[in-house]
Amino acid sequence: KAFKGGFCINQWLIENGYLVLKEEVNMVKKISAEMIDWKRTKVWAEGGYYARCFFNIKGREISGTIDMGEVERLKEKIKSELGFVKDEKGFFLKHKVLFPEKIYVECNGIPPDMMIYPDDLNYRAISSIGHDSFITNQNDSGPDGANHDYEGLFILTGKGLEHKKVKQISIYDVLPTILSRMDMPLPEDIKGKVVV
Repeated sequence: KAFKGGFCINQWLIENGYLVLKEEVNMVKKISAEMIDWKRTKVWAEGGYYARCFFNIKGREISGTIDMGEVERLKEKIKSELGFVKDEKGFFLKHKVLFPEKIYVECNGIPPDMMIYPDDLNYRAISSIGHDSFITNQNDSGPDGANHDYEGLFILTGKGLEHKKVKQISIYDVLPTILSRMDMPLPEDIKGKVVV
């Protein structure tokens, strides 16, 4: 997708009282754990192609501020408030908000509590702070003119392959297809199918 700009997620969280810093920041800089007033913070985020939001939950975090019973209500409140964010031209951004426990069969490691796809991936999630707006045309991780999309490309070439398009294959189909082209056996429990 084209890179239309960035949504400054931590700046938005600060402006809405979810993220509290120990002192005001007047220049754009990368956020760090040392800058955060954990005893007054409810949510913080990591940026990237989408925002990974983590809640400061009592019993899970060292200085947790949110009771476990408050988490679902807070998720819905933030999701609702994100619906009122506008771009620099005054158009509402259509953020897609997802919850790992609802979209993945299994969550490994430390999954975020909420994932925000800014304007359905038309914008990138910017985690730096000190911005004078929630919207920026800069990327805080270096030059980049594009953003990820939900659909990808799988291009395969080689002897014996005819030129054709195969639409709507699953990412699970890539491995069995490659193994098959290499004349390697497919494991019994492999997901996906050979597509060419």
